Amino acid sequence: MMITSLPATSTAAVIPTPSSPLLLTLFDEATSWNRLVGRISAWLCALLYITSRIPQIWENHIRRSVAGLSILLFIAAFTGNLLYTISVLTNPSASGEGSRAYLQESLPFLLGSGGTLVFDLIIVAQWMAWRKKGVALA
Repeated sequence: MMITSLPATSTAAVIPTPSSPLLLTLFDEATSWNRLVGRISAWLCALLYITSRIPQIWENHIRRSVAGLSILLFIAAFTGNLLYTISVLTNPSASGEGSRAYLQESLPFLLGSGGTLVFDLIIVAQWMAWRKKGVALA
């Protein structure tokens, strides 16, 4: 059996910490980049989510029919969006000190979920106007 040993001396490596000027700059740049990508993604998702109902609304309008539409899907989506909007607005950060910054950060999410509520209501109104009488909520 062969036994090997490591030398008793070791070299100390300099491990940069977040407080060193170079890494502080790198962390700030990474945070800024991540923040920028996150903000762009949030606004893009809000735009896509808000406008996602427009093709269905337009199609219903052109056909003057809601045939094939699952109203339960839109009711469930409406309920989810409503509860999400309420949860953002009732978050403890939404009131008191720092509430303005919190609401500014939450704006794309509020517009995405809150703005879609209007379109969901339009679809429900179309369903009520153009559904075949006596048809179940499917």
